[in-house]
Amino acid sequence: MLLHDYLEQRSLLDHHCHGVVKDDLTWPVFTSMLTEGDTAHAGQELNTPLGLAVRAYCAPLLGLERHSLAGEYWQRRMELGNVESSQLLLNASGVDMYVVDTGYRGSELTSPKELEELARRPVETIVRLEMLAEEIVTHQSAEDFPDAFRAALAQRSQDCIGFKSVIAYRYGLHFDPTPPTDGEVVLACSAWLREIESTGSERVSDPVLLRFFLWQAVRHGKPIQMHIGYGDKDITLYRCDPSQMTAFLRATEDTGATIVLLHCYPYVRQAAILCQVFSHVYMDTSLGVAHSGAGSRSIIRESLEIVPFSRLLYASDAFGIAELYFLGAQLWRIGIDAVLSDMLNSHDISMPDAQALIDDLAWNNAARLYGLERGEA
Repeated sequence: MLLHDYLEQRSLLDHHCHGVVKDDLTWPVFTSMLTEGDTAHAGQELNTPLGLAVRAYCAPLLGLERHSLAGEYWQRRMELGNVESSQLLLNASGVDMYVVDTGYRGSELTSPKELEELARRPVETIVRLEMLAEEIVTHQSAEDFPDAFRAALAQRSQDCIGFKSVIAYRYGLHFDPTPPTDGEVVLACSAWLREIESTGSERVSDPVLLRFFLWQAVRHGKPIQMHIGYGDKDITLYRCDPSQMTAFLRATEDTGATIVLLHCYPYVRQAAILCQVFSHVYMDTSLGVAHSGAGSRSIIRESLEIVPFSRLLYASDAFGIAELYFLGAQLWRIGIDAVLSDMLNSHDISMPDAQALIDDLAWNNAARLYGLERGEA
């Protein structure tokens, strides 16, 4: 069997993604989801690496010629409607299980149950630590907050397979690696409550509190996903280099927790090195793959340079539109095919080893990490 055929038949476990927009889309909303900026570039919305990929790979699934013009693509999508378009793209992705983070703009998107019905595939969930804290902070005093958060996390942990931290967004990865005391948390929460009263916003950014959430998650022993690198303009990019939290990785090495580095672009090599030197660290290349279009092949090649193959996972980080679920999978397959085919041609890998590696990256590594059932090849 050719490597391409093997890849096409292999189902994927998407270990990090979000929901699909529920309502019919407008052109501005659709194109805004094809960029990490606030808005798409007026008149040039699909004139990007991702836009080219939409026109090249998604257009035929909606009944258009490959490389159809942006206007033609949008007209066809409107004719089909958001639900039918989404189902066509999701079904073509070859993803057989989704792990969903509901912590960002969740009210606008399908719930896990709704995504399960739309995709006709099982969905598991991840709890975002900061969102959980923001939900409960105003319901008790600062003095009661540490215990209240611990109780809420314990309850939510029963219904999820892991947690997520966006400390990279809210502060940066150069945080103090030690767990704060309850006294420090109470002081920080008092300041946070005063800020909420002043601004009306519950958004938490105090590094003491962000560290507290992380360390409480560590104690549950479930995988903790952490945003790394590429994201929207809320991040300060150099503070999202995962090497800046090396001391935290040392401190958690023997706790039983696992740390999952999400996205990683442009810090793919740094993440891979951390996976090699710390046995509890995993990574993916999710967000950068779809957004880089044809350039994703070099990102995928880079991710395989030095990482232990058992620590590399597949994910799309798809958000809002089904094109991103499909393209995450399609471009990942194309990139893996290119890298492993080169290795086969140069006799650096055997076909059985290449197929086993595909199985691990596509499904088995994530299934083992999160305690999920193995998929069918």
